[in-house]
Amino acid sequence: MFGSTPVASITTADIARFRAQLLAPHTEHSHVTRGLPRQGKNRSGSKSPRLVTRSPKTVKHIVGTLKRILDTALDDRAIESNPVVSGRRHTTKRANGGHREPFKHRPLTSSQVAALYDWIARERNNSVYALAVLFTAYTGVRAAELQGLQAGDVTLSDIPGTVGSVRIERTMKKSRAAADAPLVWTEGTPKSDASTNRVVPLAPWLADDLRQYLATIHPFAGKHPHAPLFPGKRTRAGKATAAVEDFDWAKPIVVDNLYHNYLQPACKALRLGAVRFHDLRHTFATLALSAGEHYMQVSKWLGHSSYVLTLSTYADYIREDDTAAPAFDRPVASATSNVVPMEQRRSG
Repeated sequence: MFGSTPVASITTADIARFRAQLLAPHTEHSHVTRGLPRQGKNRSGSKSPRLVTRSPKTVKHIVGTLKRILDTALDDRAIESNPVVSGRRHTTKRANGGHREPFKHRPLTSSQVAALYDWIARERNNSVYALAVLFTAYTGVRAAELQGLQAGDVTLSDIPGTVGSVRIERTMKKSRAAADAPLVWTEGTPKSDASTNRVVPLAPWLADDLRQYLATIHPFAGKHPHAPLFPGKRTRAGKATAAVEDFDWAKPIVVDNLYHNYLQPACKALRLGAVRFHDLRHTFATLALSAGEHYMQVSKWLGHSSYVLTLSTYADYIREDDTAAPAFDRPVASATSNVVPMEQRRSG
């Protein structure tokens, strides 16, 4: 259908028609190379070509291939938006009456992040997971990346008040080898090539907090660099607070536990609304852009596959100073210039 169609002229209506054609019944294609193709019978009993339909999974695969082609055109700025994505309606219901509005992320302010840290550390007596929330909000790591971090991935100076860094090069997820098999940790790689082995700087105050944590709380940081940066927690029914002995330092932190038992209750207590764990990643992006960091640098820290994704997601947070002027110097003619003033030409 789109063989000779310019990509810039493809619309969402074209995509809808294309999807409808794929789902519609069609004559079965014969792949017989010898003999006669198979024929079915219609209601009158006479032989006629069979009508078949494609499975939804097959249609999804075909449309997905088209989407990836148009994603490349989007990256090359050949189109302004991908009509396959634009034609979808990812919406969520409002609580007040059945109308639908697009879902929006909920980035937090720096004071809200500080309040979350204080609540988890004070009300749940868990400074380790309070630091994990603070760390996520100021590095933008994804959930699986946080679970995959090891103590050796953090680089810190011996001098207090200096910048540190963290390298993201792996993910850790719980999965099953079979339906009846137990959950086990599986190591993987980040979401895209741009996400792998990226280095995110740590603000001096955050580097100081991590230095103290690794030196005084983490039992294996100096001996075993492959130990999880943030530990898992041993299950103790009915116990909300946590002590050092409650952690399993040989296993990674479980983000689901961190979210449901610490972050979500803190957000509820502080009346911050429905905040997802992934909103901590959005928090990092918005805080960095609002502080004046260039969107291309923030895109690298986030590990986005393209700068276009960063722009389209966080354009409203890119700081623009309308009163600032370019730092141009006043032009001064060179002493060896060949330009002769008009008065000298007339006098000559």
